[in-house]
Amino acid sequence: MTAAELLAAPLDPHTLRLLGETLKVEYARATQEQNRDAAVIYGLLIATLVQRHAPELSDAEITAIATRYLPYLPDRKRIPLERIFHEETSIQWYFFYNDEDGQQSFHSFVAQYQHTKAWRLEDHGAFIHVVSQRPGRRIEIYANKFSEDEQGVSDIEAVFRERHLTPSVIVHRGHSPYVDNTIAKIPPGAALVFLGNCGGSTLLDAVLSQAPDTHLITTKGIGSITVNDPLLKALNDYLLSGKDMTWASFWRSVTPHLAHNPRFADYVPPDKNAGMIFLRAYRSLTRERQGVASW
Repeated sequence: MTAAELLAAPLDPHTLRLLGETLKVEYARATQEQNRDAAVIYGLLIATLVQRHAPELSDAEITAIATRYLPYLPDRKRIPLERIFHEETSIQWYFFYNDEDGQQSFHSFVAQYQHTKAWRLEDHGAFIHVVSQRPGRRIEIYANKFSEDEQGVSDIEAVFRERHLTPSVIVHRGHSPYVDNTIAKIPPGAALVFLGNCGGSTLLDAVLSQAPDTHLITTKGIGSITVNDPLLKALNDYLLSGKDMTWASFWRSVTPHLAHNPRFADYVPPDKNAGMIFLRAYRSLTRERQGVASW
């Protein structure tokens, strides 16, 4: 995954040629040795290189190898709105935990919504319910209050069972020690996962194990409430605007407001998460190859 991130970055012509030649040699070696896992890895890395640098590459052999693997690299340029909204409603589940960061995150989250007529906050004891008030599409956010127990999470799950709801968006807020608890709650069909903790990019495999086709927003560095809250609020406003949800256009819309924050540069949108795209392709391709005796 680290190699995929490198190959997707801007490369000078000399480095591009060197990497292309190295990958081509290693792919040939893996194929000759009938090392299927290695061949898949190098094939997908070649496809990643071609996907990001096709205009600069002129090696027909590399292009031919890439053609075989490019169909497995998922398109993360846009997220279909029908995956976010079911019957015009998006159900979102936010997780907060009882440490200093979790408490600050909860209060900051509430502040984003409580002083605007476009949203209504309902207090249900152990959790809050935030509902958009615009006509048309509707967003409902369920967020547990930070506490020593999991009463808020349990109460939210009870509401989901009673209303036959499945959240399409999962958001983790707070420190990394609690992130496993959030990941364990991700439903298989989740359209979007947001990890607001530090170093969320190390958890790609765990997220994909829960929701194999999800889009992921996370950070390579330090997660910060000064980015998480305005970014999430802007995302929901964008979703309600009726615009097509392409990650490039959304990221362009928020960059002028967040670019002054040095933490924002560490946040990775789904279409730029080369490690996540590579890992999903690898998992998909190896599952397909299981039980196949020959290539």
